[in-house]
Amino acid sequence: MIKKLLFSTLMYFASQIGLSSFGQTFTSSNLPIVVINANGQAIDPYMSYYVNMGIIDNGPGVRNNITDPYNSFNGLIEIELHGQSTLNLPKKSYGISAVDAAHKDIAVSLFGFPAGKDWVFKGLYQDKTLIRDELGFRIHNQMGHYSSRTRFFELVIDGDYKGVYQIEEKVKRDDGRVNISKLKYTDTTGDQLTGGYIIRLDKYWTGDQGWYSNYMSNATHDAANYYLYYYPKQDSIQPQQKAYISNYFHAFENAIVNVPLNDAVNGYRKYIDVNSFLDEFILTELSKNTDGYRSSTYFYKERDSKGGKLFCGPKWDFNIAFDNCNFNGGDSPYGWQYQVYAQDNFVPFWWWYLLSDTYFKDQLKCRYQYLRTNVLSLNNLYQHIDSMAAFLNEAQIRNFQKWPIMGTYVEPNSSPIPADYAGEIGNIKDFITQRLNWMDANIPGFCQVGINENDRAENFIKAYPNPFSNTFTISYTLTENSDVKIQLMNVMGANVKEVTDGQKAPGEYKEEISANELSNGIYIVRMNVNGKVYHRKVNKTLD
Repeated sequence: MIKKLLFSTLMYFASQIGLSSFGQTFTSSNLPIVVINANGQAIDPYMSYYVNMGIIDNGPGVRNNITDPYNSFNGLIEIELHGQSTLNLPKKSYGISAVDAAHKDIAVSLFGFPAGKDWVFKGLYQDKTLIRDELGFRIHNQMGHYSSRTRFFELVIDGDYKGVYQIEEKVKRDDGRVNISKLKYTDTTGDQLTGGYIIRLDKYWTGDQGWYSNYMSNATHDAANYYLYYYPKQDSIQPQQKAYISNYFHAFENAIVNVPLNDAVNGYRKYIDVNSFLDEFILTELSKNTDGYRSSTYFYKERDSKGGKLFCGPKWDFNIAFDNCNFNGGDSPYGWQYQVYAQDNFVPFWWWYLLSDTYFKDQLKCRYQYLRTNVLSLNNLYQHIDSMAAFLNEAQIRNFQKWPIMGTYVEPNSSPIPADYAGEIGNIKDFITQRLNWMDANIPGFCQVGINENDRAENFIKAYPNPFSNTFTISYTLTENSDVKIQLMNVMGANVKEVTDGQKAPGEYKEEISANELSNGIYIVRMNVNGKVYHRKVNKTLD
């Protein structure tokens, strides 16, 4: 990457910001304001620049004025254009990192997020709701997984108003992001070699390093997926580390093909965290993300001593999801996205195998039914969409004055194209409603355990914290001598832990249940008291 130093002073803007070129003077916002001084030079593709940046963020409910001090950040950054297919859009996206006087990357906290080194300023040009990324990340986060933190802001570069943007944490190995072990270049043997990897599945670009699957994609039978080394970086990952993680993927794919799918010991379940793959499927299908499964798709693996299985995630890039794409089935609320033929970059073959396995399908059914009662309820989704639309309502007017695309086609928008912002918001809600209705009727599998809670169970058994990470406590009261048996079951009804079994005297009881060894997901506390059975759902999420 060629780097160019742009000599700049943030105070330059004090006399430059009239910002009336788009028909309205920009003086203040209910969103934070980011001001960048690039000294009048264009930020070109395949080059990076050192520039100054200031952030005005006076806090929730407080107006931000363009003349206010830079109170959230004021310093030097390295900036470059971000994206691949979006590089030619009129409204650019940017990748940034804070640097010191010697131009070395430094970790900083922006917008109150955990300190980090790499960030994306997403232009959101194709998405006229401006909220698709935020919505997708939030759903994934509510499912119990890490997803990029985001904040909306308005951007000014060299006195030129650029519109509404969204900061997103770039996918990174970090305690506050993908929290896996740091893999050093000396970690080439033993347990240290087995974890600390992030892998990306995406379009291949000349120079990318990775490996090909040994199997053809089921979408075409004439091409194999190419997995990219992402962390450690391609210029620092050691040969032993390359061999280990590629061989682990090969072992997973070999097991899918050559070991009976119902073999829980030596089959695919030995290699992957099933719950993360369930949620990947559910969210990709709900959003009808045409990039799903095959582009901007990440996997990570921790050390064997810390679980060691392959996780699917974190999620990235929903700009052409949720009915915002007129090809590869993205504009239809019907059908399965993993089955859609794509001409470039193919869906991995093993999704067809997973969706033919009874265990995976039954787990999928139970997980989906549970999520429909909370995270994927229309009430939860509608409330958040309406809240974001109201929050952005003022700024979106300025954004679409700067970029007058409302009511017009921007590739690859779906049809019909709403005439205004309210229509865009209504359109995404209508699509989600139709999509969930179709998935309700077509999600495969059979959920063997009823997990509905009744008042009697809720009054009798308390479970906290819920969700939990490693341990949780249940409390209950007995009014007479009782024969008590408490078990922790998975959603298939299989017993995964015995908690209590025996006689208990009247009184109040608390039982702490350790679940360190269990994967993330939904579990059921089953309590039998003198023949009466009570159930409570508990949810184990990421640490």
